[in-house]
Amino acid sequence: MKIFYAGLDIGGTNVKLGIFSAIDAYDRTDRNRSLQTSYREEFPVPGAGANLASVLVSEINKGLKAVKDEVSKSDVPGRSNGYGYGADEINLTGVGIAIAANCRPDGTVIGSTNLSNDFTGLKKRIEQAFGCPVYLANDADLAAAGEYACGAAQGSALSMTVTLGTGVGVGIVSGGQLLSGAHSAIGEIGHIKMFSSDEIFLRELSLKYGASPSPEYLSMTEHCGCGGEGCLEQYCSAQGMVRIAGLISEIDAIANGKNSVEEVESENKYKTPIDVFQAAEAGDTIAAKAIDEYCDILGRGIAAMSCVLDPYSIVISGGVSNAGKALMKPLQAAFETYAYPLSRTARLKQGKFGSYSGIWGAAVLASSGITGFFRG
Repeated sequence: MKIFYAGLDIGGTNVKLGIFSAIDAYDRTDRNRSLQTSYREEFPVPGAGANLASVLVSEINKGLKAVKDEVSKSDVPGRSNGYGYGADEINLTGVGIAIAANCRPDGTVIGSTNLSNDFTGLKKRIEQAFGCPVYLANDADLAAAGEYACGAAQGSALSMTVTLGTGVGVGIVSGGQLLSGAHSAIGEIGHIKMFSSDEIFLRELSLKYGASPSPEYLSMTEHCGCGGEGCLEQYCSAQGMVRIAGLISEIDAIANGKNSVEEVESENKYKTPIDVFQAAEAGDTIAAKAIDEYCDILGRGIAAMSCVLDPYSIVISGGVSNAGKALMKPLQAAFETYAYPLSRTARLKQGKFGSYSGIWGAAVLASSGITGFFRG
C-alpha cells in the first residue's frame, strides 16, 4: 500500500488542492521530510449557497484519479513500473484542510472574516466519503506548519510565518508545535490597528503624496472584514496593495489637475499585486511608491509581533510573497526601521511554497494528526 494525503487550502478567493505521497508517515523529530506533491490544482471558492463538502469530495476524487491514471500508464505485467507500487495500491490515509477562519484545535470552525460558507458537517462528510481522518485548522497556522516541516522555517525553535493573500495572518510554531491561544485567534496580525480609522489613513496618504484631501476623496473610506477600521489587513492583503496603488494614482492625478475621483478611477491600471510589481519594475514611480507604502505598514506590523515573540525565523508566504526580492528588500528595510534594536538582525525569509504553503501544512497535519500538534 502506498500512503497518500490530501491537503486543501480554502482561502478567501480560491481553493488549492494537493495530493501528496509519503514514503513514511510524518515524524516531527525527523528533519528529512518525506512528503512530496503528486497532484496540484486551484479552483474558485464555491459560493455561499453551494454544497462545499460535495465540491471538495469531487475535487479530491478528481485528484486521486489523476494520480492513479499516471501510475497506470507505467503498469507493465510482471515488471516494475518505476513507481514501486501499482495504481490499486494507492490509499488516501488522511485529509488536512486549511481554512481562512478561526478553528479550535479539534477542527471546529468558529468564524471567518473572509468566508461566508457553511462548514457544518464538512469534516464528517469528507470522512464518510474517504474512510479516513479529516483535520481542519486555520490557513495561516498551516502555512506556518508547512514552512516549518518542509520549507524555510525548518529547524527553527520559534518561527512566525506571515501569510499575505486575501487576508493577512501569522502562524507561530514553537518547539515543533503550533500555538493556538485561548480563543484560537493567536497571530491575527491582520487585525492589529495600524490607524485609528481608515479616514486617518486616507488623510495621511493624501498629504504625504502632495494633495489636500477633498471630501470626495475622504468618502472612500472602507471597513475591514472584521467590522473594524484601520486594520493592517486593509492595507497589506493582496487587495490592500492594489488599493494603495490606486489611491496614490488618484492623489497624483488630482494634484495634477484631474477633475474628479471618478475620472481617475476609470483610468486605474492596477488590478492585482502582480500589476503593481511589474509596473514598478518598468519604472512606474506611482507603483514604486505603493510598494514602499505597503512595506512600511507591513514592516511596522511584523516589528510589533517580533517585540512580543522574538522569533528565530520570520517567513513571508502567500501569493504576494511570489514577488521575491521586489517585496523582500523594502520589507526588510521597513522591519529594521521599526523593530526593537536587538531584533533588527533578524532576516525575513521568503517562504519556500509561496501561495501553496497552506496545502503543504494541511498535508503535514493530515499525516501527523491533531494530537500533540497544537498547544494553547
